[in-house]
Amino acid sequence: MSKKIRVLIVDDNQNFCTILNEHIKEQDDFEVVGIAHNGLKAVELIKETVPDIVVLDIIMPHLDGLGVLEEVGELGLIDKIKFIILSAVGQDNITRRAINLGATYYVIKPFDFDLFIDRLRQLSKSSKSKKDGEDISRLSISANVKEFTSIDARVTEVLHKIGVPPHIKGFQYIREAIQMVYEDSNCLNKVTKIIYPGIAEKFDTTASRVERAIRNAIEISINRGNPEYIEAYFGHTLTGKKTKLTNSEFIALVAEKLRMEDSRTS
Repeated sequence: MSKKIRVLIVDDNQNFCTILNEHIKEQDDFEVVGIAHNGLKAVELIKETVPDIVVLDIIMPHLDGLGVLEEVGELGLIDKIKFIILSAVGQDNITRRAINLGATYYVIKPFDFDLFIDRLRQLSKSSKSKKDGEDISRLSISANVKEFTSIDARVTEVLHKIGVPPHIKGFQYIREAIQMVYEDSNCLNKVTKIIYPGIAEKFDTTASRVERAIRNAIEISINRGNPEYIEAYFGHTLTGKKTKLTNSEFIALVAEKLRMEDSRTS
């Protein structure tokens, strides 16, 4: 019996992890050795299991995907493992840095799961060799019919286009807040009692820090972001506003826009 391909799944989206895990477990030649929802847990599991392949999301709490690659590099394990980077948006500067840190390929969410597994199977049989400056390798596995439509990916793409820097803490916090309101609009009426404390618990911080980080992210996006996209996405609601947009208003606008897009496509 041939050796199974050992895979570690690392993504803070639990629904995504569950679906990918189920698909992989259906394959006789694969074995899921663990699932991590943050970068710190990922490094811990990588040290314990030394998998053949790590499916690694870029944006995660506590330690992001780039941080995981740096930690694994310091442990001397980077050449023993193939890292497949997941990203909701194709940001060349981030993906190029990931490749330079030791990642093998990157994949844009959402994607076809069956085709993704076929690519993992092909990668497990190929040698891992990369020279500095080599072109970024991308797996082209877009789905014609998307089995998994990630609201996480959609929110991330919107924030990226608006101009919220993905490396600041407020990016992760505001992404979580928008998803919470998208799934339950009643949360918007309890921002300080539900949204901020919920995010604070997930990221091991305080509600006041979450509020400040979101405020900072919004101000950066409005002052330095893409004005054309902001106006196209929000209309004059945002660009014509004289006073500062509150955290709640920004979150509500994005969540409502996503719902409207869903209603048009349903």
